[in-house]
Amino acid sequence: MFPARFPFLLVLSLLVATAAARAQEAANLLFVDAMTDARTAGDPLHLRRLLDAVAEGFPDTAQARAIAADRVPGLDRSALPADPAWHQLVVPGGTIGGFTHGQFPSLGDRTHPGIDIGGGCGLPIVAPRGGTVVRVVSGDVTDSELAEMGITRDRNTRDLEENTGNAVVLRHPGATPQVHTIYLHMAETPADEAGRRWAPGDAVPAGARLGLVGETGKAYGCHVHFEARRFEGTHKYLHPTFGNIYPTGDVSGSDSFAQDWIIPTTWLREAFVATHLEQRDAASKPPAEQTAPLAKDSEETSGWGPGLVAGVEMGYNPCGANKDDDACLRGLGLSDEAIDFSHAMDGDYSGFTIGASFQELGPVDFAVAQFVGNTTYYLPVLLNGPLGLHRLAMTRDLAATFRDDASRKMLARYPRATNVGGVSVRAHRLLADGTQRFVIQETVHDGCRACPILGSAFSFADIGPATGGVLARRPIGLALGDPDEKPDLTAALVRAQPDVLQVALNALGYDAGQMDGFPGPQTRGALMDFQVEHCRVPTGQPDPATAETLVRASGFDTPCAGARLPDGIDANSPLRTGIYVDDPGKCALESLPFDTVHQSQRIVRPEPAGITFGQEGGCSTARTDIRAGITLYRGTCNEGNQTREARWRLDVLSNDSFIDLDMTDGAPRQFTRCADDSLLRQSWAAWFPESAAPAQLAVAQPAEVLPTAVPAASAQMQAGWQASPGVAQLLAEIRNTHPAQAFEGCEQAHGPIGPEQRQALLAGTVLILEDRNGAASTRIVTNDLLAGDRFCLDGNRARCAANNYQLYHCAAGAAPLVNVRSSQVAYRVTDVQPQVRNPSISGRIESAVFGAAAPDLPVEGRNCTLNNGWAEPTAARWAGRCENGRATGPGVLEWLKGPEVIWRTRIGPLWDMALEDGRLRFDIDLDAFRFEMDSCDQGLSGYRGVGVIVPADKPVTYFENSWIVEELLGRAVALAQADCPVPNKGVSNIAVSIRWANGESAVRARNYETDRLTWREFKNTAVQTMQRDLMQAERSRQQREREQAARARAEVLAAQFKTRRDALEAAAREFLATGNGGMDELAVALEIDEIGTLGRLEDGVTLRLGAAEGIETTTHDGSRHYRVAYDVASPMARLEQEFRSKQDFSWENWMAMTQAASPRRTRIACLFAKVAQLPKEAREIEGRLLTFASDTRAVTISLLCE
Repeated sequence: MFPARFPFLLVLSLLVATAAARAQEAANLLFVDAMTDARTAGDPLHLRRLLDAVAEGFPDTAQARAIAADRVPGLDRSALPADPAWHQLVVPGGTIGGFTHGQFPSLGDRTHPGIDIGGGCGLPIVAPRGGTVVRVVSGDVTDSELAEMGITRDRNTRDLEENTGNAVVLRHPGATPQVHTIYLHMAETPADEAGRRWAPGDAVPAGARLGLVGETGKAYGCHVHFEARRFEGTHKYLHPTFGNIYPTGDVSGSDSFAQDWIIPTTWLREAFVATHLEQRDAASKPPAEQTAPLAKDSEETSGWGPGLVAGVEMGYNPCGANKDDDACLRGLGLSDEAIDFSHAMDGDYSGFTIGASFQELGPVDFAVAQFVGNTTYYLPVLLNGPLGLHRLAMTRDLAATFRDDASRKMLARYPRATNVGGVSVRAHRLLADGTQRFVIQETVHDGCRACPILGSAFSFADIGPATGGVLARRPIGLALGDPDEKPDLTAALVRAQPDVLQVALNALGYDAGQMDGFPGPQTRGALMDFQVEHCRVPTGQPDPATAETLVRASGFDTPCAGARLPDGIDANSPLRTGIYVDDPGKCALESLPFDTVHQSQRIVRPEPAGITFGQEGGCSTARTDIRAGITLYRGTCNEGNQTREARWRLDVLSNDSFIDLDMTDGAPRQFTRCADDSLLRQSWAAWFPESAAPAQLAVAQPAEVLPTAVPAASAQMQAGWQASPGVAQLLAEIRNTHPAQAFEGCEQAHGPIGPEQRQALLAGTVLILEDRNGAASTRIVTNDLLAGDRFCLDGNRARCAANNYQLYHCAAGAAPLVNVRSSQVAYRVTDVQPQVRNPSISGRIESAVFGAAAPDLPVEGRNCTLNNGWAEPTAARWAGRCENGRATGPGVLEWLKGPEVIWRTRIGPLWDMALEDGRLRFDIDLDAFRFEMDSCDQGLSGYRGVGVIVPADKPVTYFENSWIVEELLGRAVALAQADCPVPNKGVSNIAVSIRWANGESAVRARNYETDRLTWREFKNTAVQTMQRDLMQAERSRQQREREQAARARAEVLAAQFKTRRDALEAAAREFLATGNGGMDELAVALEIDEIGTLGRLEDGVTLRLGAAEGIETTTHDGSRHYRVAYDVASPMARLEQEFRSKQDFSWENWMAMTQAASPRRTRIACLFAKVAQLPKEAREIEGRLLTFASDTRAVTISLLCE
């Protein structure tokens, strides 16, 4: 209890914070599982459900916001199912049909709780959550069970026939009041998969089969009625108030309906989450880790230490029958901690586990356990801290887990690759925030444990602040290759082979990314982290000292742990900012000669300024790569008005020196950084704002391309704008709410005017301006002008960003509005005029998509064609009209490449597309779209933004037609050039946003080239959705084809199997009839008619037997005989084994066609009276039965032979 004086609000805040923390923890667990769990790797639906569970169940968490904003790195949402299909947790493969939750009316004047799930009679119904059976409705329910539930036989019969049909009710733990779920109309008595019927009191695990979908009781069509409710009810299923399953009247919106019933999809989602979290440690995190129950905190789980190590040699099953006797184990020399560790690992001493080693590493420690049995192997174990005891197991599916390009390429080269070689912890690293990283290495073989070793699979298992305290395991990649081509790791090899460098870094816990042999910024960043933590200069290059250190690193000992990269140093910026010269003596100069400065001086500044070769221009780094041991830079260089893509190479010796390998005079030259207090560095202080006094921002003057001779607006023009009622009222409001201020250029300025008032005053207008020098110009009002925190009429956005411009209403003067900067009027707005719609965005655009000379494309399955100027399609699919052999009219046109649908075109007035006489045309009414200038910068950047507002009646699919999108983008570019021209920029740096009035985006595009439109940044939501749907449809089609091919192959195999089995039986029956045959015929005859075969043996048989081998003497009837043994396995069993191993001989074939033939063997001992009778080669032998013995393993027959 809290003391009485403890503030109630503080208690409440603690409770809220605790609840929020729990929600954050649960969301983090699910989110980590979504990105790492092996079940999600092979099951996109499971991944979709986990993401939805986070987004819907914990909407206020960071993970939910990232999912909602589609900002999850590495997640391809287009590959996920469109719907989480929660109902399929009850009926896998089922569909929602019939009545839904809260539907009214249903079954007369009633409200329907729950959902009806169909899909076909006989589908399995499973428990989505573990629970206990509280009611079974069936004709098979026993009287004792009815009595236990308080149900009469008559009541049960009425329920069965009139209401529920065969049904089961489950009670689920973990909620107050308890939750019950009901499953009605089953085909048969509720029973598990083995046919054992459910009874009251039975525990039902999640995923267990409850029964089959049926049509019993008051059901119309095969389905299961499913509900989740907070009451048990009369007769274990009827609502206590309504006395029925369905409440009378429309109660769907009532409090009682919301309190008594749970929305089924909500409960199923929560059931899925609960079940997933319960099973997560025992199921399938890659690899399938098995975790002991988590302790409450690290202090309680810090008990494991060096004492768990057995320290003695243990043979197999040393305690014999006393395997559970700890005293026996103590007698062998195991400590109590070692015995406890063995219990915790497996608890079975018939083949048991002992501790082999222990390493204390931090909150979570590392141990190796040795399994001692028929074979011996080692298991890595993480223990203590929040984990308790956690076994690391192998990745279940390499292909599903390791998806990077390098791993896929290697797996394609070695399709039989398997990680049966075991798992180990290669290294441990403590990250900057205290997170522990364990490097998991799995040995990969070419098909089997005894097969050649191909390489390793690497994963990182992180736990600590970065993972929210949970163990997050993520795959890094496969390092495979022919063993003979991989010599021992040496420093020279690390420097010579980039993929070896990446492998070495990943093996030590430095994330170098996929091991593809192309080390870029990620590999360089990992190398720099390694260098600084191993007391080396972080150059990002594998110099000899670094390579030697990398080879010798143990993975568990970091000599400079905790060291961090110097400020400003990263993979793309390995050099400190400053002035670099080819001769340190030049640092004492004030400047270098102009004719040699390009060869002698380099200026390094933070990105995006980058590096300047000499004293003019500069190169901005886009990325850096390691090539031949040195740093290859890629980026953009600017000199004057020229911009070019460039590469340059530097051998980085330290963070203060480098060798330029691409000197224009051809000779590499070393450059060294001047001290910050040197004269040369001080003379360039303005280039380094972090150390220089504030300076005037250096920007280019705006190029006045707008009219410069606009006459002053007349009084009538001014009165026209100001006289409109809305404007006059707003100006009066501004005068009343903003006291007058005096600025140079306006004595009575009221403001600043905020975004809302700017929007009302100036949206859709053009401003007539006059600057301080009296020069006139015009400025179009853009959306960013209206919405920003400042209002700047300078055409150069760089100057706008460097100064606080604001808009004021000038009550004294000829100009009604003024643009103020630093207490001075920079611009006077002498008039405000409405924007006139530009001709380039007016009228209609009508055009054929393809030229008249475009070839014809056939329509699949029809005597019909259409024009096509697209090279990729091979045919089209068209369900619309065909007139005179030409596709015509509205519809959906699908473009095919072989059997695959590669594009879709919707045709009709809604999409402004027409198909006439086989020719595609578009007809766009531009006046229906609103074009807006979002931004206009006539300075150095030349950035222009255009918004295209889509009519409300246009569907999202309108933008699947790329021809229309291209037209709209082109018109937007024309508007940007007309309303915001920038010299020498052409069409570069123009961004277009096609969107609806509510801001929802349809298409976003940005162009960078000066003379052509390439749209290097482009996103079309409709096309992405269409392509995702088409890809999913293609995957489904391919899957159907594979299934059909597999069924066809299975049918062929089934026919082959039947033919051969029938032949065996026919030969055996021939043997029974004639007594002539071989060992196979005898063995089959024994299987199909053992007594008949015994009679045939009594009458005598003629067997085809092989040459005598392994001859023994024996006595028969008092005389010596020679015994020859023959042995054969069951031909039927051999046949079944042969076909069972064939890929497409399905389980259905096995169940339908095989007889589960006994694997017993047939053994014959032939007794010959004379040596001369012994067969020297295969021949027919006559024999008569002496003895016969038969059991499940073998039939043993003795024959007197001659």
